[in-house]
Amino acid sequence: MLSVLQVKHHFVRQFGLSRKVIIFDEIHSYDTYMDEIIKRLFNWLHALDSPMILLSATLSRQGRQEILKAVSASNEEEMPDKPYPRLTVVENDGEMRTHSLPPPKTREIQIRPIPLDMNSLLDAIRPPYQKGGCIAIVCNTVAESIEVARHLRQAEGINEDEVWLLHARFPPVWRGKIEEKVVDAFKKDGTRPERAILVATQIIEQSLDLDFDLMVSRTAPIDLLIQRMGRLHRHPRSRPLHLTQPTLLLRIPDMKADDVPDFGVDEAVYERFFLLKTWLRLRNRQEMRIPDAVDKLMNSVYNQESDIENISSAYREALAAAWEDMELGNRNSEFRGAQFVIKEPSSKRLIGRYSAKLSDDEGRSIKTRNIRPGLDIICIIDEDLLALTQRKPSKNKVDNLLRCKVTVRHKDAKEALEQLEANPHWAKTPQLKYARAVIFNDDRFDIPDSPYSLRLMLEYGLEIIKPEEA
Repeated sequence: MLSVLQVKHHFVRQFGLSRKVIIFDEIHSYDTYMDEIIKRLFNWLHALDSPMILLSATLSRQGRQEILKAVSASNEEEMPDKPYPRLTVVENDGEMRTHSLPPPKTREIQIRPIPLDMNSLLDAIRPPYQKGGCIAIVCNTVAESIEVARHLRQAEGINEDEVWLLHARFPPVWRGKIEEKVVDAFKKDGTRPERAILVATQIIEQSLDLDFDLMVSRTAPIDLLIQRMGRLHRHPRSRPLHLTQPTLLLRIPDMKADDVPDFGVDEAVYERFFLLKTWLRLRNRQEMRIPDAVDKLMNSVYNQESDIENISSAYREALAAAWEDMELGNRNSEFRGAQFVIKEPSSKRLIGRYSAKLSDDEGRSIKTRNIRPGLDIICIIDEDLLALTQRKPSKNKVDNLLRCKVTVRHKDAKEALEQLEANPHWAKTPQLKYARAVIFNDDRFDIPDSPYSLRLMLEYGLEIIKPEEA
């Protein structure tokens, strides 16, 4: 993506992409800000004579049309309604063809709602866990995944060694070993345990080939829930008798008096509009047939209109307000994304005014993703790493430090950590020059002049301790 951003030497990156086959996986997961960059990248790859392969198992009709328009399909509005799975081909001259592909075996996923509170979660999973089986609990935030794992490990009737945790705030030196253990246990031909509970964030919903007997999930946009359900009974195998039917336990969001859900912190992760539309589709649903239901559900959630009857006026008002908020955010994201991309190949002037402000550290001011800015911290957890804060590290030692890097995005904690002095010995090391060295004593670091603390444990990763918990 940097090849179409206003960064130095973008043309060198383009040269590396010229006449190469470029594969975009999970194309549905790109946000509005990224879409502007991706669309411009499509323009340039077409000009560079670079074929593109775009992959997605959960893409709405509207999303397909936008992509086809971006790759200059001549008749994207006439896109035929071929059922999923399908293959759409766009030739260099814009001619488009869509082919039906052999469908996979239809799987019927049972959907069972459970209350959101921790006791209800324990009551729902303790019986199947004790009888044997591999269970996944998918959380939408790192903080919640840590909380759930801690409660489970302390719960009566659950062996704490059989509760595993995986999220993005483990230092790579630890996370790599955890991922290896998880993949080995839950892959197709893995060394499967008799019973285990994996608590994880969204990092398991895509790319990793994992297979569970039972799944629990918070509400998420429908395409991501479908992705998560793709890890349920993924491969043919002998399963515990009580878990022969693939089942998703969907945690019910908090409900207001007017029966409109409050998704809490999940709305900081996902658009409220898509959460509301998804909940409408799933709240009374007892099963989902995959892939048969994919297209209908995707097209229902990813459009402005509500095609569901008998919803309250309060719910309609909530949808309308969420749509307006989302559209305003999308317009802002589109504008910001458009500011940073170079012009189309046909333009006489490729670089805009923004390029005049670029330094050698353009990566700090231009982002490829619309996410909250983060600060990299290097977790100093032993004497060897501590020694590397007192001199310029060699290349191999830089790698050792980077294996202990964690990105902090919590706004208040990040701002407090930025006040720490940058390490002068790292100033000429690009990967480290903006990072902060955080020295942990007894697994803890109290951020100076701040009520926040950091806790780093092998069992839970990096925790940001709120003031009332400090």
